[in-house]
Amino acid sequence: MRLQKDMSQEELSSKTGMDRAYISDIERSIRNVSLKNIEKIAKALLASPNVVSR
Repeated sequence: MRLQKDMSQEELSSKTGMDRAYISDIERSIRNVSLKNIEKIAKALLASPNVVSR
């Protein structure tokens, strides 16, 4: 979804307040993401949390 919106990891990091490396780890399934952070990511991507967590 981030790539579909033409958003870099750095931009998403800035919008969520999360470290860029953490965003990368989430995308590569290295880290589990909390519901709180799913909500932050969804808000930054202007999406529903239900869509982001799939």
